[in-house]
Amino acid sequence: MEAQQATPAGSGLGSRRHDGADRMAVALETRKIALVEKAAAFARETLDPTQWAMAERVIAEFYEHVPPADVAERSPRDLCGAALSLWRFAERRRQGQAKIRVFDPNPNADCWSSPHTVVEIVNDDMPFLVDSVTGTINGSNRIVHLVIHPILTVARDHDGRLRDIREPGIRESWMQVEISPSHRADLAPLGESLAVRAVPAARAAR
Repeated sequence: MEAQQATPAGSGLGSRRHDGADRMAVALETRKIALVEKAAAFARETLDPTQWAMAERVIAEFYEHVPPADVAERSPRDLCGAALSLWRFAERRRQGQAKIRVFDPNPNADCWSSPHTVVEIVNDDMPFLVDSVTGTINGSNRIVHLVIHPILTVARDHDGRLRDIREPGIRESWMQVEISPSHRADLAPLGESLAVRAVPAARAAR
């Protein structure tokens, strides 16, 4: 008589759940790819043709490591605007300088929106910068909802103007952090706190 192998109870259900999760992950990744492509197309509609190539590179680098679920419900306009916002903020920076701003994107003035207050930082690449920044934000009783942190190799002229994103060049940390909404009066103090605490702490840890 042949021995029969027992099937663990619930194993079929577990397999179906796993398959369902895999399909959902694939669907989210596919949606992210489509949205990022649409964001790049939106950039081409709004920018001068001389800026298209770098804008597409910035958008691709900006969203490369962002979890698909964090962009799946956003519009191409907002995805494009967020990436180009950080690009424009990084247009001029001298090596060793930390550029920091905290703001609420205005759909009319900035051409994009976010449900959260936004922190943007452009700095020399250094370890522990994300930890220092998020620690300072959390210490101010705010919640960090999303961190987008591409590390880019850039070429700048002697005045610090951004000329290209390419090797060889200077490695920079570009960061956009979405945090819990803040009152307008609180934006500047948070920026000052990040400049005084977070960036120096990361620099000291190198």
